[in-house]
Amino acid sequence: MAGNKISDFTEEEFTAFVSKIIAADFPTDKENDDAIYSFAQLTEHPAGWNLIFKPKVGEDSSAKGIVKTVKEWRAANGKRVLKRD
Repeated sequence: MAGNKISDFTEEEFTAFVSKIIAADFPTDKENDDAIYSFAQLTEHPAGWNLIFKPKVGEDSSAKGIVKTVKEWRAANGKRVLKRD
């Protein structure tokens, strides 16, 4: 993983991280679970990992859509977003 704060990630890196979570593309269940928990901690979004596993009807549940939702929520709440490429 690229960093301990969401602002340590570029959009491309964070999208790849979300894609790995969606695909459960980790060597062990523990690493997969750790990534899911990290996602919730990094984003600080009130929906947490439900953005991935229980998206609202009509929401874009692709990795890019999830990252867009996170970025918009963080910006609207005065939180730092992803680092620039």
